[in-house]
Amino acid sequence: ELTTRGDCCDGRSNNYDIYVGSGKCAADVLVEQGTTSHKISCQGLGSEIRVQKGVVEVLNVCGFAAYGVQVEACTVPATAGYDFSAVAGYELICGFAPSGVTCAAGYTGSVSYTVCESSGTAYSVSGCEATCTVP
Repeated sequence: ELTTRGDCCDGRSNNYDIYVGSGKCAADVLVEQGTTSHKISCQGLGSEIRVQKGVVEVLNVCGFAAYGVQVEACTVPATAGYDFSAVAGYELICGFAPSGVTCAAGYTGSVSYTVCESSGTAYSVSGCEATCTVP
């Protein structure tokens, strides 16, 4: 929520970009002159919020408030037969999309992921089978 002056400086309340973490989550935000408070819907993941205008423009903000929720996330499992050294993506329960897990040496297959049932527990992987060498 941005609070601006309602009595002047109309051009200074236009074209804000909002960043959460390293990602832009709202662009070209407009706060109408005479409106002192404007709620902005912005979804992102991070511990830092940045409000930014163009490089040479004046930023006119009288107040700022941010609201969020605790992120519910799965943890990375330690399942035998899988290599988790390059794990990436999101382990969030909402928006679950991990990547980078491969079959470990001595295993073959295609890795599949299943979201965890509750925050703080490991997601599961499947699809890798031990290779068998016939003597």
